[in-house]
Amino acid sequence: MPDVFISYRSDDRGIVEDIVAGLNAEGLTVWWDQGIPPSAQWREMIERRLRDAKCAVVVWSHNSIDRTRGKWVIQEAEEADRRNILVPIVIDDVAAPIGLRHRQAGDLVDWRGDRQDPRWRAFVASVRAVLEGRQPEVPAYVAPKQKRP
Repeated sequence: MPDVFISYRSDDRGIVEDIVAGLNAEGLTVWWDQGIPPSAQWREMIERRLRDAKCAVVVWSHNSIDRTRGKWVIQEAEEADRRNILVPIVIDDVAAPIGLRHRQAGDLVDWRGDRQDPRWRAFVASVRAVLEGRQPEVPAYVAPKQKRP
C-alpha cells in the first residue's frame, strides 16, 4: 500500500512527476493517477486509493484551484482535510480554494527538483509527520506567506 496519495490537475503533470520522483527517492511510496490500468473504473480507483491513504498531498496551481477544471482536486483535498491527512503544496503563486486555506501550504514555486532545497526538506518533513500521525515540526526554513486573494 502506498504511503502518499497525490492529487493534482493533469496540466501540471511535469512538476508532479518531479515531486513523485523526489518522494520515491526519499523512500516513500506514492500513488497517483498514472497507476490506473486501462479499462479500470478510474473514479472508483481514485476514491479507494484516497480512502486507504495515510497522507494526501494536494498540488495547488492556477489549474487546480479553478472550481470547474480543478473540481476533482478540490473534492479530493476536502476529503483529505476531513480525515486530517492533507499536506497542501503550491507550485504557482496562488491561494488554496476557500474552505481549504486554514492549512499552510508548502511552497514549491519554482522548485527545480533539488532535494536539498530547504522548502523540499520542510515539505518531506511534513509528509513524514502526517504518516507518523503527529503534527509537523516548525522547520528551520519558513516559507514566504501564501498569496491572499
